[in-house]
Formats: sequence, C-alpha cells, structure tokens
Amino acid sequence: MNGLTDIEWKMFNQAKFLEALGLEFDQKYGAFDFISQYGFDTLANYADYFMDPQKLHLKDNIKLSDVIDLFYFDMEVRKQVISAMELFEKVFKQAMQYVISKRATDQYTSYTADEYLNKSYTYENKVDGVHDVIRRGSLKNRFRRVRSDLRKKDPNKDNVTPKEMVNNLYFNNVSDWYFLLNESLRKEINNYIVNGFKYEKINNDGDYEYVENIIRLCNGFRNQRP
Repeated sequence: MNGLTDIEWKMFNQAKFLEALGLEFDQKYGAFDFISQYGFDTLANYADYFMDPQKLHLKDNIKLSDVIDLFYFDMEVRKQVISAMELFEKVFKQAMQYVISKRATDQYTSYTADEYLNKSYTYENKVDGVHDVIRRGSLKNRFRRVRSDLRKKDPNKDNVTPKEMVNNLYFNNVSDWYFLLNESLRKEINNYIVNGFKYEKINNDGDYEYVENIIRLCNGFRNQRP
C-alpha cells in the first residue's frame, strides 16, 4: 500500500467510503479501473440507486458489479433512446415538409402567412415543468433569417420551399413551427408520422396526442443536453 501514488490513495479512500456504506467489492470489475475512467462521482451516483433511504446505507448484499452493471445498462438504454429519437426527428421533418408543401404550397409567402400559423401556443415542457410560450412573430423572424442566409449564398434565389426551410432550422425551431400550425395541419402531420407516406389512403381520425408528447420530449431532451 505504501507504493501507491497520490491519485491511487485518493481512489483507495473513495472505495473505502463506499465500503463503509455497505458496498461489497467483488471481482467482476476493477474499482480503480472504473473510477479512473469514469470518475468517482459517477460510481457514487449510481450507487445511490441502491441506497436505503431509511438507513442512509446501501441495501443488503449490494456488490460493486451491481452498481457498474446498472451504469452500463443505463448507457445502452440511452444509446437506444437517442437512436429512436433521431429516427423520429427524421420522420417528423419529412412530415412537416410534405404536408406543408401540399396544403400551403411551396411558396414562402404562402406557407408563412398568418392563416396557417396561430399567434401563439403555450405548453408545459414535460422535462422541467416550465410553461413555454411560442410566438408567431419570433418564428417568422427565424424564417426571414434563414431566407436571408440562403440569399447570401444565392442572390438570385426568389423562393425558399418548406423542405429547404425545415432543413435549415434547428429541431426546436421546427417543433415551434409545428405547434403554431393550425389544428388541421398538425393532425395531418401526426397522421403522416404514424401511418407513413400513404396516410391519405388510411381512414383514421385519431388525434395522435402521443405524437405531440414525443415532440415535446425530444425538444426538452435536446434543450437539457450540454
């Protein structure tokens, strides 16, 4: 033990702290290896899931491998969730492009008109519980900025189609656009997302409220990412 470096001594004391909380150190993983790669705080945070709140002590028979297995499981779930969200966002953008082009035409002056956009929309962000207010004026400013940027690249460009607009907006801007659309357009976009490109041939009057919840979830998740 006397041959340990200062860092190794620190990790040793951190491991002893967890041992005092009741963590059993089995041989499946090396505690020092994990702490050096992911940090002690990570190990301690995942150990908290096994804490007995009444005793301020870990539950009986909790091993180091239980904590680290939970960490790796959580990492894998996060990867799968992010992959699913990326796929949803892709389909969502396709639906926005298709439905808006079809119902409000490809002309910038048409699909940005007030008749297709509500003045404002308020909803509760499911991630942090904050009530977000989306305003038509702010969205239109974003539209004009995109059009201006595209014209700088091509001075002869007269029009920006919904497809081009969606492709040049951040996801939160596209979701703001969605929530400001009139109800009939939102329902049609939801129908496209659920039933695919041939949605018009499917007789389905569902409101697909859960689709809107997924959009909010994706938006909230993106906003909390560093």
